[in-house]
Amino acid sequence: MKNRFIYFPIFILIQLYSYNVAFASYLEDFNKIQTVSENCMSQTANTQVANQCSITEQKAWEQEINKLITDYKNILTPEDYKLLLKSQKAWENYKKESFKIFSKIPSYKSATMFQNIQQGCKTGIVKQRTLNLYEYLQYFKEDN
Repeated sequence: MKNRFIYFPIFILIQLYSYNVAFASYLEDFNKIQTVSENCMSQTANTQVANQCSITEQKAWEQEINKLITDYKNILTPEDYKLLLKSQKAWENYKKESFKIFSKIPSYKSATMFQNIQQGCKTGIVKQRTLNLYEYLQYFKEDN
């Protein structure tokens, strides 16, 4: 009985380490998206060009979501994968409705910088979904 209490903290530390290693790898891989976007935006003061930088970043995050969905298909049972697809469809609806309200931001403000803020909000939603899907995927992978 006593031995279990000794091994349990070691087990937890190993799990945390493996999670952190996977997460660190993720940050390294996906940091490229952020870096490209930041480099793009740092080279312009033009609102339209800055918006295009953000749109390009958003598309890159959407591509990563598609890759993650494929990774899930290789891990989850068919029933669980259907649940994920249902969740993704609900998120797509959330994204669509959120984009509608974000598109109203410039009509409340006169400065063109609010066009950039609007696009940044859109990109942020897609980026956050990517981060969430990746994090959850790590939990499913641990048992495989």
